[in-house]
Amino acid sequence: ACAYSLPRLISLLEDKNVDAAGHEQRIIGATILLQTKYFQGRILRDWSMIEHFLLTLCRSHHNDKESVLDALDNLFATFLSYWYQISLEIPAYVHWDESLVKFEKATVPFVGYSRMLEALVTLLKTNPNVHWRFKLMIIDAVTVMIRDDVPTPIPVWEAILDGMISDISHIREACFPALSSALELIQTTQRSKEESILSNRLMPDKVFAHWNGSPPKPSFNEWNANVRQKVITQEYAEQVRACIMHYFGKDEYVEKLCSFMSVVQLGRGK
Repeated sequence: ACAYSLPRLISLLEDKNVDAAGHEQRIIGATILLQTKYFQGRILRDWSMIEHFLLTLCRSHHNDKESVLDALDNLFATFLSYWYQISLEIPAYVHWDESLVKFEKATVPFVGYSRMLEALVTLLKTNPNVHWRFKLMIIDAVTVMIRDDVPTPIPVWEAILDGMISDISHIREACFPALSSALELIQTTQRSKEESILSNRLMPDKVFAHWNGSPPKPSFNEWNANVRQKVITQEYAEQVRACIMHYFGKDEYVEKLCSFMSVVQLGRGK
């Protein structure tokens, strides 16, 4: 039953027949059902379905009713935390009904990850006048889906750099940490010194971030280093560097970026 119903529920999200009777109720009903634990579990068990769900949700930008936009936002927020480092090794659920949607042949590990990220940012370029909520949705999805074991496609870097000078403050606020995350994940060695906490244990200081307990484990470990060294090749690093220099080599881009980063402009943006 799920193999038949889930693809149809997801396809309802991008139903463009907005003038049809009950259109609003059908989409809101689909979002409510997709947020149940049962359908969440089914979506997150198969990469082909994850890809279909995420792209369909981000393509539903033709909806303009506030109640529908709120329902789609809530659906996206429900899944947002799950996108972070989902294993590429999850087995495929091979029995989806394909009478409405044709799925890519499932592979383990999933090899279409870069293709999926590129498809997301392509939505930004092909729909420049899309509602800012969906632009933010795409940027947030890309940010949490950047990972150690798959190189971030160059079009994703370009989308983040473009967003840093967006006229919409919400987009800028999402793109700055996105760039930070992307830059962090191409580091193959730990360049900062480990912080010594001995003195803080002897003389606790409330200004110290971890004064009320031991500090968290460092995010960079041997696994990160080994995985990144395999993924971040010299050629890829040069492509990333060339992409960044292409943007920062433009006086107009740098001038606009500096204006948005000023205290006055940030205050107005809020």
